[in-house]
Amino acid sequence: MLISDIGGESQVILCAMDRPELDNFKATAKLTELNGDKLLSSKDYARLKEELSFLDYI
Repeated sequence: MLISDIGGESQVILCAMDRPELDNFKATAKLTELNGDKLLSSKDYARLKEELSFLDYI
């Protein structure tokens, strides 16, 4: 439902736990995993900044 309801030029940012119900979404998504402290790893920051470049303030 989530994927079929958005257009091809849209982006969805979904924060969720790893669950079987999300398998179809995960198959076509760019995943970012947080560390054990629920924080973004500093090694992933540059890549994510580029992927999220539509946000002017990042």
